[in-house]
Amino acid sequence: MTIAERLLLTLSCDPGTSTRNLNLEGWTPDNALRNWREVVPHFDDEIRGKSLLDFACGLGFQAVALIQNGASRVLGIDTNAEVLGRARLSVRAHDLESRITLKTHLDPVDEGAFDVVLSQNGMEHFTQPTLALEVMLKALKRGGKMLLTFGPPWLSPYGAHMQFFTHVPWVNLLFSERTVMNVRRRFRNDGLETYEPALNRMTLGKFERLLASTGLQVEYQQYDCVKKLNALRAVPWLRELFVNRVTVIGRR
Repeated sequence: MTIAERLLLTLSCDPGTSTRNLNLEGWTPDNALRNWREVVPHFDDEIRGKSLLDFACGLGFQAVALIQNGASRVLGIDTNAEVLGRARLSVRAHDLESRITLKTHLDPVDEGAFDVVLSQNGMEHFTQPTLALEVMLKALKRGGKMLLTFGPPWLSPYGAHMQFFTHVPWVNLLFSERTVMNVRRRFRNDGLETYEPALNRMTLGKFERLLASTGLQVEYQQYDCVKKLNALRAVPWLRELFVNRVTVIGRR
């Protein structure tokens, strides 16, 4: 073990600690829209009576919640077939199979079919973020809205997404990738040796360039900094280090 690894391990949780006990909250239809309501003004008005694409829908709790809170129909897309299978069980349990469709990809019949496309906490994880945005854009009707929220970005204090074993801020900047991954292996031995493909190192600058390439008309944009230090979001370079949450509404 290197000196850097010993230092990081000292600044981490007990390796015997179960990650299931590190304040990881389970999602349900009851809380699936909580984050949206916190970051998007009048979120319920944005979805009520609308056809929605839930991009990277995961276990389907958000899709169920969207219908329960006024959406007319929802298409959930996720490339993980196993996760999608569990989502189907949730949809069936809520008797919503007639209003929620789940797929691994967007079909031609789905192009231009949706009033709203939502993506929550996906932009920093998509292995092909440009392609992901293109697919979301294809799904939108002319005049439809895309709602994006994600965080933390790569250069923010916890952009490495390693809080499950250490709360050292900027761990990906202070320690080498090899050091972080070697220590991480003591807590989660899933074979991951690099940040990719779990993270795509999405910075604010990279996201803004990708968003500009879509041609969307930005109607709402909110950057929230850690510790409510929102004055820093206006300072070049510092904003990359302190913005913790990005929320954008764009209209096609």
